[in-house]
Amino acid sequence: MRMVLVAAFRSEASGILGLLDNVTRGKTGGVKFWQGGVGAHEISVVLCGAGPEKAAVSLGQAAGIITEAELVINFGVCGALREDT
Repeated sequence: MRMVLVAAFRSEASGILGLLDNVTRGKTGGVKFWQGGVGAHEISVVLCGAGPEKAAVSLGQAAGIITEAELVINFGVCGALREDT
């Protein structure tokens, strides 16, 4: 399965990036992304920046990656990167 995982920040995506095999990184339309695999799955991780406006713009710029996907998941921690928040 081809999947695209979308996160605002690299700190949110770092755990997933550490699981990918044969990772390549790139940039399309100003949007950073990584591609790799887990088992039989092809996974792209796209960074979009914080907020719905940045997500919409970034995903539009990364349309070439997203149109190939069978599943797109937007994930993150909504600013809770510290235990005390």
